[in-house]
Amino acid sequence: MQQKAADILRFNRRDSKIFVMDHRIARSLEVLLARARPKVSALPRLSHLVEGEGGGESRPALESLLLALSAPRDEGRKNAIHHETLVLWHLLGRRAAELSASAAEGARFVDELLDAFDEGETDLQVEYDAEVEADEANHRERPKAAGRANDGDSAGAESAVLLPVGALGKHARRSLFAAYLEGFSLRREEIARGELEQSALGAIRLLTLGDGIELLALGGRYPHPELGERLEALGRELFRRDTKALLLELTRLESLRIHRDGLKEFIAVAEAIGVHVRLIDERGECGTLLGRVPEKSLVEALRRSRELRGPMTLLRSRIRGFWRANEPS
Repeated sequence: MQQKAADILRFNRRDSKIFVMDHRIARSLEVLLARARPKVSALPRLSHLVEGEGGGESRPALESLLLALSAPRDEGRKNAIHHETLVLWHLLGRRAAELSASAAEGARFVDELLDAFDEGETDLQVEYDAEVEADEANHRERPKAAGRANDGDSAGAESAVLLPVGALGKHARRSLFAAYLEGFSLRREEIARGELEQSALGAIRLLTLGDGIELLALGGRYPHPELGERLEALGRELFRRDTKALLLELTRLESLRIHRDGLKEFIAVAEAIGVHVRLIDERGECGTLLGRVPEKSLVEALRRSRELRGPMTLLRSRIRGFWRANEPS
């Protein structure tokens, strides 16, 4: 998440001059973190997101919101800042999903961060270096320093300004919460799907139907390319079992196109060691993707395998003899 946020910040510093960090933003960030940390510390899994220098992993999201609230009234610039702010809060939600134990914990975390903008004074009084303002005067308009001395002090003198980052409006708060929660929910869904796919992958087994005939049924969703690696291991198991025929059931396999190359390689390996392969696909999709005519049912595939088992015996024995003679010790 930090890398993605850093990329966004670098892009805008270079091209749009939107995210120009100065003393005002830095000081405002310190005040916000001082407000948020005591409450976030009650969430041990997420508290480290605001720990460390400058707010840790929460820093990009907080900085972008501070800048959005203090941006000039230029509509194009405010729209760009608004977009980048929502992106960074979305990324923060994804990171929180990887650490939190529940959605309630994740929602409480973002509430505490947003509450920090509503506490205390309406405005955060911060300081900035007048020399920084002078250096960037040609790039963008800067707020005039309140109470600037007119007695010819040096350019490095510091002055106090009010950065208008008071209480968040209801619409702004809802938008930020929605962006965060979207990232949180999507990441939790990705994690759950990945765990389910890995579990399904580990459950793939060869089922012996008897007399040298094995059944391999693939159904549901599997991770790619992990399925190809699992099929490679099953190819070695076919050789060890001295399999004569393999029935490959693909009717319920999702994303057949994605796994096409892995399946082709598995079939080629099986046939190279003398295994007769029959495909089963009631949908008929593998006829196009794998270049084979599948059987419509398990019964039909089993009958065809038994018919071809006899004529294949001599060829299979010669192939097996070759592979066993060349098998590494």
